Amino acid sequence: MKEPGQGPPGDVVALIDSSPTVWVHVAAVRQEDQWNATHVEMTSSVVPESWVLRRWAYDDIIFLSCTITGSEDPTPQPGDPLHPLEPRVQGVHRPHR
Repeated sequence: MKEPGQGPPGDVVALIDSSPTVWVHVAAVRQEDQWNATHVEMTSSVVPESWVLRRWAYDDIIFLSCTITGSEDPTPQPGDPLHPLEPRVQGVHRPHR
């Protein structure tokens, strides 16, 4: 079990890789025609409280909540609107009770 904290994106991806569902929240801003993620939160094993699938898109800001399978690569690729991720992301693994 990983405690809440920060770590390299690769460590977070490895932690959630085997999860059947991962709940993701993303906030990003457009700066000079490039999207930059300002907040990425991934939760595995247990659905976060008050979870709602949502997307708000404005000219220069986007807020998104979505689900992916743990085997999907959540890292935005060049050309995706949320590339690049910050060099470190918050990671929380809540064990299934």
